[in-house]
Amino acid sequence: EGLRGVRHPSITTVRNWIAKFSHVAMEIGRNGLRYSKNKHAGGATDVRALMYGERAATDQAYLSIFVDANGEVKAREIDPEKASKELGPKEVMRVWLHFMLDVATRMPLAWILSESPHSDQTQALLRMATRDKTKEKMRHRCKQDPAPAAALLLTTADNGVATRNGKTYSSQIGTGTMVQTGRTYHSNDNGPAERPFGRLQWDVLNFEAGYVGSGPGEMPGYDPKAATRLTPNDLQGILTRYFVDEYSHTPHKGIGMYEATPAEKLEQVKAQYGGIKPLSPEERRLHLGIKKIVTTHSEGIHFMGIPFNSSALLAFHDGKPKKVRVYVDPDFMHKVIVTPLRSTKIIEADNTLTALKDLTLEETLAVMKAAATANPEKREINNRMLRDARAARAKLSGFYVDPNLPESYLRLAELEKQAEGLTQIGYVPDRSFTNTVMPGSITKRPTKKTITGHTDSGPVADKKASKTDTKYPKIKEQKF
Repeated sequence: EGLRGVRHPSITTVRNWIAKFSHVAMEIGRNGLRYSKNKHAGGATDVRALMYGERAATDQAYLSIFVDANGEVKAREIDPEKASKELGPKEVMRVWLHFMLDVATRMPLAWILSESPHSDQTQALLRMATRDKTKEKMRHRCKQDPAPAAALLLTTADNGVATRNGKTYSSQIGTGTMVQTGRTYHSNDNGPAERPFGRLQWDVLNFEAGYVGSGPGEMPGYDPKAATRLTPNDLQGILTRYFVDEYSHTPHKGIGMYEATPAEKLEQVKAQYGGIKPLSPEERRLHLGIKKIVTTHSEGIHFMGIPFNSSALLAFHDGKPKKVRVYVDPDFMHKVIVTPLRSTKIIEADNTLTALKDLTLEETLAVMKAAATANPEKREINNRMLRDARAARAKLSGFYVDPNLPESYLRLAELEKQAEGLTQIGYVPDRSFTNTVMPGSITKRPTKKTITGHTDSGPVADKKASKTDTKYPKIKEQKF
């Protein structure tokens, strides 16, 4: 009765009515205000940094590509009755990319892969951003130079679990870095770090096997898991060459860039404004390194099975085991800092594994494990075994690294678990230098010692010359 005579609008009228609404208004109505703010908020037009290292932007992205991290031979026998339909751990999976760039120049400062976002990976990202990256250039055969080392004055990040934690905040504050956390669901607060992910997907990942597409159903009929052929180390090499050789030398249209390349902008910024002075090795070890409490002994200390020693440390030990706190930079294992638990005294100790001083923590543990595995009957390893193990790894991988897992891919807990397997293995240092002489005495000829005395008749020869004179007569009167 009440609807009698009511005429429904035509589809053309409905479409004309919808057309009056903006795209943003429709997005708010369909997906909510929070989603729309994150996707359609206006950008910023201010120049947020002038000096190199003044402001660094950090972000993480779940890459749209599968990698094979198993590292085993593909062909193997499988029992159909016992085989599981699910994939095993660390076989075919997607990985996270942790990324940091300098806002003033848009130069990539650090990039690492991980299975999941974690504070250990953020610590590794900060260490890579503040050190020289020539090692990555040589390992992955880059043509250009990566960003130089610099301390960070301010860092910006989102509210992810990898960056919003006390461990990460305390490390940055200890190095004099201010921390700025972005607002939740406001991607424009950290736009400089998020925009490279889109370019990376279309410029790089889109051409690699295992790419899953930018959205569900984008690639019908394509099985990315079956097509996977890259390992995490392969992908790390691809990303390194892209960020060093391509991204850093591509014209950039960001605010303040004026289509200059990040490499060109870096030279301009360094000439006009300069940069933040890099951190000292001590600051890196104390604030960005790994901290562990150990006990001293007669040969120094052991950190995850790696021996360190120095004269100052032995003097502090003084024959009595003492609890100390050890600070280690995983990227530079040639030296550590040791501090007593109830004192501010700083003691430096050197790595006594001379064959492994230039390796990282991950590489050192891997080489020690290989040396121990090569000789399982003896529970001791020496310099020769370490050199042989390192030479074998060099022949297989070329750069002393695991060919399937990049650095900083593993978490600290996994590294400690690996080190526990080496705690029962003793280390025998090289003793070839023990048969030595005093400096400056190697060319001196040995001299024949003689014993002379006095008698009433004058001097007496040595005992070989006069075997009967075993005693000298007493002097009864003064001869002077």
